[in-house]
Amino acid sequence: NVISNNIANTYRKKGEYQLALAEFYELYQHRLKSGDSLKIANTLNNLGLVKSKLNYEGALTDMQEALEIRKKENNVDEIFMSYVYLAEYFSDRNDIKKVEYYANKAYDLAEKAKNDSYKLEALSFLVDHNNNSKVLEYKKLNDSITLAKQLNENKFASLKYDFSKEKKEADEAKLALLASNLKEEKQKRLKLLYLTLGVIISLSSIFFYFLLKI
Repeated sequence: NVISNNIANTYRKKGEYQLALAEFYELYQHRLKSGDSLKIANTLNNLGLVKSKLNYEGALTDMQEALEIRKKENNVDEIFMSYVYLAEYFSDRNDIKKVEYYANKAYDLAEKAKNDSYKLEALSFLVDHNNNSKVLEYKKLNDSITLAKQLNENKFASLKYDFSKEKKEADEAKLALLASNLKEEKQKRLKLLYLTLGVIISLSSIFFYFLLKI
């Protein structure tokens, strides 16, 4: 089930919603048998979001049902995710009022949980759907700064990669030279060994020759 869930989420993040739907649906059937309400709600929420991306019926119903299960279990993290998915659902349909409603719900929950990453995620929906000129300027500047940082990081990563590549090539060249030197040394030793054996055999032959003659 964990593997199936990871595969389904990978398809969802890549935008391959038909494949994600098939995986989530099969997973949902398995989790219904398990009787674990939070896992059922988790899969139902994912199933609803994927359906919404494909404009299939029942998407909102699935997500709302998942939210109700999570509220009964009083699981803050899971409820937060339901609010975020519902905000995304209405964002795709450009229903600004409902986006703000669920984003604010998510923010209030994040505030109670004192979770900054949750607050940031909730605020992103509010910022994205706010047409105030200063907010739009903030978004533009923030995107520019983020892009510049990313480009710098990519450039640094590229330089680091090039340096690592050069170092690797230099190390490989050193190893090749060392291997070549070792091979040459081995050949010299073999030649010396053969020469020594030759001398010993020659001297032994001369010795036995004179011995036999005597």
